[in-house]
Amino acid sequence: MKIGGDDGRGYESDMLAAMQWVLANRTKYNIRVVNMSINSDNIGSYHDSFTDGMAELMWMSGIVVVASAGNTTNTIQSAPANDPLIITVGATSELPGVTNDTDRGNDIIAAYSASGLTADLVNKPELVAPGSNIISILASTSKWKKEYPDRVVAKNQYFQASGTSMSAPMVAGAAALMLQANGALTPGNVKCLLIQSASPWAPTGQA
Repeated sequence: MKIGGDDGRGYESDMLAAMQWVLANRTKYNIRVVNMSINSDNIGSYHDSFTDGMAELMWMSGIVVVASAGNTTNTIQSAPANDPLIITVGATSELPGVTNDTDRGNDIIAAYSASGLTADLVNKPELVAPGSNIISILASTSKWKKEYPDRVVAKNQYFQASGTSMSAPMVAGAAALMLQANGALTPGNVKCLLIQSASPWAPTGQA
């Protein structure tokens, strides 16, 4: 099985090895939050996914697991976005013609952001966050530098991109701040508090 990310594709075995490393080193490095901006190409129940199984193992070990919903309809039905235990995040965008605005009233669900029912009839994602035209660090080995030179900023160190892979880290960062303020919170506590404190969404359009 292959796993798709923002910059190429890898194998599920690579992802599982990374997750095993996190579990083995969670105490040594005090790992409390993991962001998974990836999607499997296999649609199905979370019961049949090794990636979902490992994500739940991290969750039950005290690690808040945040995953991107994906940028196509089917990704919400594949691991890890389809797992009911973890936090799945979709993306918002600003209304056409609006830029760099902090008014939530000008935000809409991004057209690319996956949502809907999983194979196990779980409604995903639980949360949405800004995911369009986000500037983030650019890996020195990334092919994007040559493929999308117009999006490279700050002396080739940062890149502007859109996708749920950009919105999921927003929620992961919020979770980290919550745990910094109260280290006694469990992953379940964090998920419930984030959902309860989020603004109900009543989109008026599409990006």
